[in-house]
Amino acid sequence: MKNIVVKFKDLIVSWGTSLFAAISLTLFIFGAIFFSIFSITLASIFEAKTRVSAFIWKIKGHGLSGREVYR
Repeated sequence: MKNIVVKFKDLIVSWGTSLFAAISLTLFIFGAIFFSIFSITLASIFEAKTRVSAFIWKIKGHGLSGREVYR
């Protein structure tokens, strides 16, 4: 009887460890995907803002092309 309890306990521990590892890995993967999408979106927003600023700079007649201001 004691042997069965020990085996059952080992089974629960191994399942718990596997479940914890699976959940951790899943959260890590989703976090990496979310961070990638978030950083790409943020970079696109800042790039668009810079291009608009360069365009406004050119409209105001500063004599520089948008590409020179963009750098």
